[in-house]
Parts: sequence; structure tokens; C-alpha cells
Amino acid sequence: MKCTVQEELEWRNRNMFNEKPEQYYHYAVTEYDKEELSKAIKILEEGIKLYPEETNLLNLLGLCHHLLCHFDKAKGYWHQSISLQKEDNEGKKYLDLYQSEGFHRLEEAYKEAEKFQGKREYKKAINIYNTIFQNNTSLVGIPRNMAQCYLEDKAYKEAREYAEITLLMDKSNEEAEKILRALEFVKTTKKKKGVTLGAVLLAVALATG
Repeated sequence: MKCTVQEELEWRNRNMFNEKPEQYYHYAVTEYDKEELSKAIKILEEGIKLYPEETNLLNLLGLCHHLLCHFDKAKGYWHQSISLQKEDNEGKKYLDLYQSEGFHRLEEAYKEAEKFQGKREYKKAINIYNTIFQNNTSLVGIPRNMAQCYLEDKAYKEAREYAEITLLMDKSNEEAEKILRALEFVKTTKKKKGVTLGAVLLAVALATG
């Protein structure tokens, strides 16, 4: 039986000898290397609760959030890291990249796509997300958002495709898993009589937050 992210994390916490920061970092890197970003984030968050001044944990957590397109969170963790250690800190390199013209263009385009998505102009949002993804194929947040847009736009085949792409990049991504569950619900309800449109819309709303 598959364990949830939280159950696996609790098991690891019980089995971490002395609960040293290096162990949290090691476990998080292991999950990161296995394309388990969501699990890595949970581990890092637990580690930081015990070791809030551990810059390696903060920097890796920032990187994970960057890949999920949580850019403000990423910046916050890197700034926190630099405030603790100004010299010889990977966080400074990341923040320097965030000051580049290339990243500013990326962030501006991402925010524009988010605005279209928020206004339910899904095709416009998808076009921008697709352009970003062509040049930034490591950003898990892009196919995740595209899957959400396609689901809302009732393009179910494409929604499944991009949800599955998201799970290839982050195997425990909860948003992608919700979308796939919503798609299964939609598929099932199409075969049944007496299921209201409201029930289908509710499933979609729950999947996309």
C-alpha cells in the first residue's frame, strides 16, 4: 500500500538518528534526485523547524519552490539564507540569477499568464505557459498550470497529458493528482445518468483550487 507523503516523512523522522541537519539534507536531495519535489519540500520544511539557521536546507528549499514556480517563496528562503551567511553562499548565486533580464522576462510572462488564467481566458494563458515551457523545461509549475487551464476549459485529453507530464517531473505533486482524480470523476459521470452538471463542475473546482 502506498504511503502518503506525510506518513513517509513521519516514518523517516522516527528513524533519523540524532536528527542532524545533514540527514534532512541527505533525504531531501535523495527525493529531489528521484523527481520527488513535493516530498523534498516536506522534508526540508521539517528540517528547518529544527534547524532554522541551516543555509543548505534553506537554499535547497528555495530551489524546489523555484521549480514549482513559487518565485516569491524561493526569493524569501534565499534572502533568509544570505542573512545568516553572506559569504560563500549558493543562495546569493540564485538571487543574482533572479536579477537577470532573462528571469525578469520569464517572471513577467508567468504573471501575465496567471492573470489570464484568473480571468478564465484559458487559451491566452496556455499560449503563454507553452512559450515559457519551451525554453524552461525544468519548471514543474508550468505543465501543472496548463493542466489546470485545460481542465477548466473542458479539454480533458490535454488536461490529462499535462497532469501526467507534471507527475513525471514531481511524482507526488498533489495538484496534478487532484486533476487526474477530477478527470476520472468526469469520465465516470459521463457513463451514468442522473449526475448533475453541478457535480462535475464541483469536481473541477476542487481539483483546481
